Amino acid sequence: MKKLIAWLAASNRYKHLTGGAAIAAVAVALAMVTGAPALSAAAGALFAATVAAGCLEFKDRAHGCRWDWVDFAMTVAGGAGVAGLTIAVF
Repeated sequence: MKKLIAWLAASNRYKHLTGGAAIAAVAVALAMVTGAPALSAAAGALFAATVAAGCLEFKDRAHGCRWDWVDFAMTVAGGAGVAGLTIAVF
């Protein structure tokens, strides 16, 4: 468990995970308010999280850091979790 927590703390991966989930949750909420079906809301949430992950990594790259695929994947994973939960619940 300590190794997992240390791995999540490296490069703020837990922030990427929760950020992706938060963006996806907002996307789902907006889609559901407009009357979109759950599958469309989940797809939109996953798309929003993927775009956010790309923007975060582009920002890092623009400031001289390297592109970090693990951070990208963690952001998308947060969005995928919310999308999966949306499909399961609705």
